[in-house]
Amino acid sequence: MFIKERLCWTDKPHKKPINDLREGEFEPEEARLRCQLASLYRLVDLFQWSQGIYNHMTVRVPGKTTEILINPFGLLYHEQTARTLVKVDLDGKVLHPGSTKLGINQVGLFKNQVANL
Repeated sequence: MFIKERLCWTDKPHKKPINDLREGEFEPEEARLRCQLASLYRLVDLFQWSQGIYNHMTVRVPGKTTEILINPFGLLYHEQTARTLVKVDLDGKVLHPGSTKLGINQVGLFKNQVANL
């Protein structure tokens, strides 16, 4: 009963597909991780675990130990898709902006770097 009530809490429609990638846009492994990370953002939103735009989750790009995917600063979790995710290096330099021009939360990225040392 509790789970049913939690899952029905939101009236936000998820009109954007999670996998909005074009074929060949990214390497297959990166494309898979983009879809998985975007799915995680949607689940966190569904269970009301997000803190608006001020928190984030990241994943390292396979085979690229200095590159990570992160959400753009300004989109809510239910708005994340595979294409909106931003690829950055560990210094915060944007390597691929995703489908938005929003940039990233540099402070959040710095905290993430410290946590992953």
